[in-house]
Amino acid sequence: MEIVDYLVKCLFISLQGIFAIFCFIVPGLSLLHLISKKKPYSSPFGFVLVASFLFSSLIIAVYQGLSCSFLSRNISQVLTISFPILVFVLFLLHTRHLIIGHWKAIEKWGRISIKLIVVAYFVCLLFIPLSPYPAQEALGLGEPSAYYRIATNFAQGKGFLQDYFVTDSFSNYFYIPQTPFLIFLMSLFLKIFGIGWYPLFVYTCLAGALLFFLFSSYVALPVGRGRPPGKALFLLTLVIMAMPVYFISVGLGIIVLPGALIFLFLAIISMEEDLFSKRLRYLMIGCCLLFLFFIRPEAKFAAVIFFAVYGLTELFRRIGRNAKLVLSAVLLSVAILSWFNLPLIFDTFFKGFRSASLFYNKYDQKEDRFSNMHGSLSMAHVKKTYENIIGRKDFDKLLNFDIGTEIRDHPRAFSKLAADSYLRTSNILAYTFLSPQSFWQGLLETDLALLMIIISLIMCYLYMEKRYRSMVLIFFLYLATIRLLNSWVHIRHLLIISIPLFTLLSRSLLIDLSKICKEKQLLFLERRGLFTLLSILLGGAIVFNCYTLASFRLDQRNRAHLPIIKAIEEQTTENDTLLSNAPTLMTSMTGRYCIGVMDIVRFLPLIVNYLKPDAIIIDNARRDGPRNYTLYTGLERGVEGYKVVIHDKSKEFILLKKACK
Repeated sequence: MEIVDYLVKCLFISLQGIFAIFCFIVPGLSLLHLISKKKPYSSPFGFVLVASFLFSSLIIAVYQGLSCSFLSRNISQVLTISFPILVFVLFLLHTRHLIIGHWKAIEKWGRISIKLIVVAYFVCLLFIPLSPYPAQEALGLGEPSAYYRIATNFAQGKGFLQDYFVTDSFSNYFYIPQTPFLIFLMSLFLKIFGIGWYPLFVYTCLAGALLFFLFSSYVALPVGRGRPPGKALFLLTLVIMAMPVYFISVGLGIIVLPGALIFLFLAIISMEEDLFSKRLRYLMIGCCLLFLFFIRPEAKFAAVIFFAVYGLTELFRRIGRNAKLVLSAVLLSVAILSWFNLPLIFDTFFKGFRSASLFYNKYDQKEDRFSNMHGSLSMAHVKKTYENIIGRKDFDKLLNFDIGTEIRDHPRAFSKLAADSYLRTSNILAYTFLSPQSFWQGLLETDLALLMIIISLIMCYLYMEKRYRSMVLIFFLYLATIRLLNSWVHIRHLLIISIPLFTLLSRSLLIDLSKICKEKQLLFLERRGLFTLLSILLGGAIVFNCYTLASFRLDQRNRAHLPIIKAIEEQTTENDTLLSNAPTLMTSMTGRYCIGVMDIVRFLPLIVNYLKPDAIIIDNARRDGPRNYTLYTGLERGVEGYKVVIHDKSKEFILLKKACK
């Protein structure tokens, strides 16, 4: 019976996968060809597909955002259902011929590469039903259950309702409504296929599959007027799929993948000016920035850095020598004035960014350095949780709003803070080229300085290529500053620059190897013996990645919440308020309003006194937090006013309910 259930789920998610290909390729492809001045099939198909994905995503995000926000639920439902019908008609009348034309223009090994990526896409989709809910404890995926819950509420006409309370957050994952494109895009699936958590991962897996093809299409891109890449394109497709972290990220549908895809596309079209017409290229750059700004926080941050660096670079490139001197003087004056007025700038522009880790730092005169004013970021979160629970929410006292003055007065100490940020972030970035087990910091005992030096040497190597210099500067600025915004940086936050960095590095290395071998256009990769050997080795690595992906999906740590969810559904009602250390997941899967805190045992008396939950779940299911069940059972005392309903020692969880409601 379980096998039949799994096969039904596979069929259902496969239909969603096909639906995603149609809806996120067809409208954008038609639009692209309508506004393109170049010949329809002059651009490589990989770039055309990603551009189509970009335009389609923007069209659907705007379409769904407006219809669900401003129209009644019934009218919105009709418009949503009509969209795929219109897409299908568009496909029959127009896009079908475009796709056939593109397919005929692709040489043999390019077609094989596309088929391989399509197979990988559906394999990843078929692995999704192996997970019982939208969360992973074996790897850090971010907040998929929060996205799923908000998207469900949005699709049901409830807006960005967050019917859970995360006490160790300033405002319940406030950034999700601020970057709502994923919510808008998911609502299309939810209204067509019904409520379920698969759509988020279908969309991100599609983005990941296109990411594979974009990587190989760019790295194998002919230099000058060279011939098509041939077998090199196929080998490079195998290379990116053989990278463990990238393949596992796509297979698990990590929510940063759409941003990583579009940022890589943005990097490529900003450097390669002959892929599309000038007007279309600038339109695409603008659309990429718009997409990144509203898809995820780390993508927004990368887009801001790109806009500043690329905008200044393009401006300097297009003006004369005298104008450059004047502009340089103006920028230098602005920089000096800004430095001396940092306190005013922070008060005016940055005081609202309360979640930025920078505001937890304070200058230590004795040590001549900036350090966390609470001793550690964890202790800052403890204090923030306390303010949330008692309802006072006096967060300002937890932050240092004089940070602007202190940075201005102690630039050397601040440079040490930025250098430390670069050092530690480079260390995490290096993990993206290693194994998926390194998703969790601290698993690998590696010299931080050594990894930082390796990353720095890679960027110096790329900097030697003139057209890569702006992107290298963007990478450096991102690495040096991201921890100042978010000290809880994981690999998922760095995939947005890791993949472009790996792409530029691969292209530079292969071009240099071609010069050393005195063969143009990567022809050395097409030697029969080398091609066969590399194909076998890389194919074996991909098979092993599939095995690793399946093992992550079936990992018992990723099923630990199942008995807890079942117990909650059996022992509580939908009107009950629940206390859990996984609030978004429990709300998503049970429908109960959930209060969340990682360290339940520490705050249990306070929460019971102030928030009075109807039921309390204490477990060891989460990996990234305290062992609450172990700590609670070690106390050998209960919670006043609550009785134990279920105590499962084998599953390590306890469910308590109010003795009298």
